[in-house]
Parts: sequence; C-alpha cells; structure tokens
Amino acid sequence: MALLAQHQPKLYTIFGVVLVLIAWAMCSLARFYARTESLISTLKNAREVIDNPEFLTSFEADSEQLRALPFLGGAWCAYRETLIVLDDNATSHPLRATLPSDRVFDLGLLRAAGIRPRHHAAMPGMLVGAGLLFTFFGLALALAVAGGVVSGGGAAQSRAGLHRLLDAASFKFLTSLAGLALSIAYTGFRNYRLRLIEQALDGFNSALERQMPLATPAFLQHEANETLQQSAALQTFGNELAVSIGQAFDSAFGQRF
Repeated sequence: MALLAQHQPKLYTIFGVVLVLIAWAMCSLARFYARTESLISTLKNAREVIDNPEFLTSFEADSEQLRALPFLGGAWCAYRETLIVLDDNATSHPLRATLPSDRVFDLGLLRAAGIRPRHHAAMPGMLVGAGLLFTFFGLALALAVAGGVVSGGGAAQSRAGLHRLLDAASFKFLTSLAGLALSIAYTGFRNYRLRLIEQALDGFNSALERQMPLATPAFLQHEANETLQQSAALQTFGNELAVSIGQAFDSAFGQRF
C-alpha cells in the first residue's frame, strides 16, 4: 500500500494520457461520422430522384434538383455535359451516357464532403505512435531516476529502485496498449463507414445506368447507320418525287399541245 501511495501521482498521469488519447480518437471519429452520414444521406436522396418513374420525362427539372444537392452539385454538372439527349421520337432510352458514372461519382466525393481521407487513414498509426511516445518517454525518465538510485546506494536500495522501475514500466505500457486498442477500433469503424459510402455510391451509379445506359461504340455506330439510312431514304424519296413531278408536267404539257 505504501508503494502504491508513493506512485499514485504517476498513475494519475498515465490515466490522464490514456484519456487524452481516447478523447482525441473520439473527436476525430465524431467528425468522420457526421460528414460520412451527410454524404450517405445525400446519395440516398439523389438516388430517389433518379429512380423516379418520371425522371426521363422531367429530366431538366430533376437535373436542376440534383445540381442543388450538397456535395454532388459539381460532379453532376460535369456528368451532365457528357450525356446525349435524344429527341422524343427515339425508340430506345432518350438519354445516353458517354462516360461510366463511377468515373465521376466515386470516393473522390469524400473531399467534397469535407472528409480528409489521408488524415483518417493515418489516424490509427498516429494513435499507436502517440501511445508509444508517452511509453518510451516515461521509461526514459524512470531509467534515469533508477540509474541514480542504483549507483548511489546499497544492495537493498538498488533492489528497491529496480522494483519501482518495473512497477513504473508496467503502468507506462498502458498508454501503448490504449494506443493499439484505439487504433484497431478506429480502423474498424473507418472501414465500416467507407463500406456504407461505397454501397450508397453503387446504388446511385446503378440507378444512373438504368436510366441512362452507356452509349457504347456499337450503339453510336447503330445510330449513325440509322441516320444514313434515313438520309438515303429521304434522298430516294426526293428523287422519285422530282421524277414524278417531271413526268406529270410532261404529260400535262403534252396533252395541251
């Protein structure tokens, strides 16, 4: 009990460091959760707009609604410029995309939502490093004190100094254990939230692909062939019409003369 009372201030210091590490990790996680939740909610709202059965008929109005959504406005404006809007007589989808949507709407939206991916990826390592830093700093101080005790006293005093050193070292490793535990928990939570964002992105991109299929080279060639066929048909019709009119005039003039 006397030894515990002697080291009570050191325990307070160690537990204080552990609480600081926990508070640091929780503050970073709270910001990460709030911003990822906002991005997920925005992606769900955008998907509801895309999945609307009247999306194709009210495309311009829905496009303005998507452009007004937070985090997605800039990406949607860029994606809107890549779309092919066909006329109302199109036999297939009146909207075609020339660029896969997942090349525009990807994890790059994290930065638009104010999330710093590099910071959160490095946070587990920083927690471990902070725990080790406090551990080795405390061990360095304890070794310096114990060295003075061992060199300046007898055998009994040296044993007591070593005993205090081992007790102090055992408690100082709590900061390293706390850093490791927080690092594992932070990594798991971060990966879970990123997986939710990826699922929301996949759902949004799938909705876009259903409403606006990709204009493949084969589709563009087919459209060009149809245009050429229509042009050839119109040209043939014009030639036949001109010939018919000419024959009608010849017949009419021939009868009059």
